[in-house]
Amino acid sequence: MSNRLHAIDASTGEPIEIRYDRTIQGVDPLIGAPPTDLSLVAPGWIDLQVNGFAGADYCDPTCPLDDIAHSLDVQFATGVTRLLATIITNSEENLIGALRNLANAREALPNGEAI
Repeated sequence: MSNRLHAIDASTGEPIEIRYDRTIQGVDPLIGAPPTDLSLVAPGWIDLQVNGFAGADYCDPTCPLDDIAHSLDVQFATGVTRLLATIITNSEENLIGALRNLANAREALPNGEAI
């Protein structure tokens, strides 16, 4: 059984109905007079370069997973739904450590797939 959400498509200004369960099943024009209090809906943002956020430093190989999880939650609140975690120039040891830490975060965190 799917849920339904009525909203205004931010890209077209048209009222739409979104059918969803765990994923979006369909988006259709809303037939009839729409309510006047509909919220805007838009696709999530994809941030293509994130060295860290909300106090989490993705370049630090010792950055705690809890800090990375918090940074994801804060980014989600801004409309970001996916991100490319990036690191900056450093020693080979720190580069490898930071990449391993981010790979671990991606696998271990409930929302890690956003990385």
